[in-house]
Amino acid sequence: DIGVPRAGHAIAEEIIGHFRPRFEVLERSQMQSVLNELKVEQSALYQGNAPPVELARVTKARYIVLGSVSRLSGIVVNARLVELQTGVIVQT
Repeated sequence: DIGVPRAGHAIAEEIIGHFRPRFEVLERSQMQSVLNELKVEQSALYQGNAPPVELARVTKARYIVLGSVSRLSGIVVNARLVELQTGVIVQT
């Protein structure tokens, strides 16, 4: 909670537009159904506890975007593009 209602949602919507020309984007709701199938909590993704290779296999996804929003001299957005097979951060 950074004091801005639905800040994460608004930022995600803004970022998605930049990914769509290059990537096929899997929405969070679609990802949640996959995580339910794998019996993995969404928070496990952010803590590095999700089985990335299995997640990649089931979703046929190559990358996942993880990040955070915080209040630090304004609103700060941190995002990283992570390759699911290796866990390597490809871009920040």
